[in-house]
Amino acid sequence: MKVLLRIYYDHRQSLLLLLGTWGTFFIVLFLRTLKFTDRGVSVIQNSVWSDWALHLGMASTFAYKAPQYWFSYHPSMQTASLPTDF
Repeated sequence: MKVLLRIYYDHRQSLLLLLGTWGTFFIVLFLRTLKFTDRGVSVIQNSVWSDWALHLGMASTFAYKAPQYWFSYHPSMQTASLPTDF
């Protein structure tokens, strides 16, 4: 935790700039993708839910595996196998 706080304090302005720009971009993107009605939440495109599931599954590699294994499942590596979690 101390390491993360040190990184934050060392790069505070850059992180706030990234959060401000990309955060605004993704909030606008998600609000345009989702449609809120009195019946609930719906999406404008059919493939949105599967796309989110795919990206969350791919991001779990970075969250739960050690850094030396991050690219061992990359599709462009010809010698690596391509197992999936789903």
